[in-house]
Amino acid sequence: MTSGGEVVMTRQEMIIQGRDLLGEFFGTPGDADPFAWSRLVSTAADEIARATDCFYTTATADLVSGQAEYCAPQITKVKAVSVYDASGARRTIGSATIGGMDEWSGGWRDEAASTPEMWIPTGLNQIVLYPAPSYSAAGGLVLEGYGVPGVGWSAMSAACPLPDRAHMAVVYKAALLRIIQNPTSDNMARRAMLADEFADMKGKLEAETRRQTYPRPLPSSVLPCEGR
Repeated sequence: MTSGGEVVMTRQEMIIQGRDLLGEFFGTPGDADPFAWSRLVSTAADEIARATDCFYTTATADLVSGQAEYCAPQITKVKAVSVYDASGARRTIGSATIGGMDEWSGGWRDEAASTPEMWIPTGLNQIVLYPAPSYSAAGGLVLEGYGVPGVGWSAMSAACPLPDRAHMAVVYKAALLRIIQNPTSDNMARRAMLADEFADMKGKLEAETRRQTYPRPLPSSVLPCEGR
């Protein structure tokens, strides 16, 4: 399947392409653990997304009354945050830094809970809401940013959620990871060529990513961080 000249592949198609690159056909010695390829494709997709910022996504979390800290495991860099207030209205809130908040008010961490007005990054995918919400709301927090497919992409028939132009790079990266697992003489002979091809694909993907504006996909659910 193609889209705009790029190859669009499902997980199963990526596995087949990767096995073809290494000559791991059914019944060959490399076929001893066929399920390894599914894990390698997932790892490759996550690594490429993390390295290139090619996957822009959203995630939702439940707002918990009095809880200020939240995270979204599948988002690697939070870029925007929206909250639903107690009436159910959604609005995007501004961001600030911890240093900026400390200069503004030394007691901001202890202020009474209310409707959040700001978000403060405390890690790549961790934030603090100011003030903490005075109410609970299922799916009341929406985080937006660069992320990884993670566990949200698992079906063999599902297309890889990364941009189409990244799909062949995922195949080559998975093949390189497979060579590390199974360093036969034939695989090692292929390694340099595959590494060069992958580096070229990754470089083009990074360059294109810098020029690309991504639409917002549908949100997926994550849970608030516990005990943070």
